[in-house]
Amino acid sequence: MNELTVTSQPRYRCPCCGNKGLDCPAYQHLWMNVIPRGFPIPYHTHFGMLSYQICGCCGYEFGAEDDPGPWAIGLSFEDYLDRWLAAGGIWFDGKIRPSSWTFEQQMQDLAIVRPILDDHKSLSSSESWKGKAPAEP
Repeated sequence: MNELTVTSQPRYRCPCCGNKGLDCPAYQHLWMNVIPRGFPIPYHTHFGMLSYQICGCCGYEFGAEDDPGPWAIGLSFEDYLDRWLAAGGIWFDGKIRPSSWTFEQQMQDLAIVRPILDDHKSLSSSESWKGKAPAEP
């Protein structure tokens, strides 16, 4: 049986918001510092077994938000992130929010990958999300 390995120190990034606070990969075959964009949901069809973790920052639940079953419409990382930022970027678990946290800093040094790229290069996170940061609390 395949299982996702849980670490004692959170070190995996949320593929929705980029927060480095997950105990194991959100999906089995998703690289650590990569933010996937443009992949159709559900994501387990692209990235393998899912964790059902909930990101403490944005609140995205891997496997539930993107594949909620026949009774609801799933949300892509992009749609969920846009809604979260538009609502003010409030942390799902405010107790773990670092006092000096900024969305721009969180998205630094991440590669954004897409299923098909015209120029065969990954876009930097700062290019993709410039100007969409939530307001400071």
